[in-house]
Amino acid sequence: MNLGSGTGAKTGDDALPQELHWISKNPEAKGTQDEFKKTMCSEGNKGKWVCGTIYKQKNPRDANTSPFRYRGVFVFNRTTAGGTVYADNVDADDLTEVQKMALFAEFTKERVMLEAKYAQRAKEQWERDHPDDNDDDFDAGGPPGEDWYYKCNNDADGDGVANEGDNCGATFNPEQFDWDGDGLGDACSPPVDWDGDGVGNGGDNCALVPNPDQEDLDGDGIGFPCDVCLDPEVLGPAVEDMFNVASDVLAGPAAANAQIQQIVLELQQLDGDVQATLDGFTSSGDPVPYQDGLGQAAGAVDGLIQQLQGPLAALLNPAEFGQILGILGDIAVLLQEMAARSDCA
Repeated sequence: MNLGSGTGAKTGDDALPQELHWISKNPEAKGTQDEFKKTMCSEGNKGKWVCGTIYKQKNPRDANTSPFRYRGVFVFNRTTAGGTVYADNVDADDLTEVQKMALFAEFTKERVMLEAKYAQRAKEQWERDHPDDNDDDFDAGGPPGEDWYYKCNNDADGDGVANEGDNCGATFNPEQFDWDGDGLGDACSPPVDWDGDGVGNGGDNCALVPNPDQEDLDGDGIGFPCDVCLDPEVLGPAVEDMFNVASDVLAGPAAANAQIQQIVLELQQLDGDVQATLDGFTSSGDPVPYQDGLGQAAGAVDGLIQQLQGPLAALLNPAEFGQILGILGDIAVLLQEMAARSDCA
């Protein structure tokens, strides 16, 4: 939704809205139910200004009352395929629900921005920009004299970046992201997606390898397929938890079978060996013993899986059998991946 000129058609640079916005606040709502109000004035033919005001009520009188009221005339721009911009003047009583939603969404966004950016010396700035204007020039009254915030049309989208330097001048994008460096902000162009995984490069944690799930095991911001270092300090506790869960699953059957009890003891020993390997790598940074140690541990876990798939399987119920094979399989794969992704210098 653009606020623009009151009448007539404009194209090109002339289509930029000639507008003034200001927001005043009454935090204690003294003498009124209005907490904030925003006035938008757009310049029409012969310098005539059309103004509309949104009132944010602090305490609506009942649950069925909208927290927003509207007064005056609001200007909406629409553009044809040929590039011509037409201005629609809409009286407050004729606003559709969609138009109201657009107005109070912009109200909320702009209030936050204006409070942060223009809280100081706003009135003086308005007076410098418009030395010949006075309250009588505006149907809705001039800028308030108390606590208020103001912007003019040098920042049409209200993102805090002036039009001439804004890489997406009609869309709120204070960060000015431009992933492909073409000068057009990401907010104004479809995101580039080099690997075709449905996640645009700007938000893809592994932009050259498809990874639609954006999995990041160690939380370092690098997607799993692209990560050359799976941080042992981060993943060590996770591995330990997985070993503990495996031991807990087998605790019941182990009480009734010496062979399963032996597997539990081996799992506990493997957990200790793996943690010692991780600690050694963290201290020394030497990848060789780290890779060898994790590789051996992964092989030992695979051996335990084979044991459980033999005659011992009959001692486990189906739920236990499926759970323990899944956990041990995950441990073996994670240890292998950590050994392969140990470029952590």
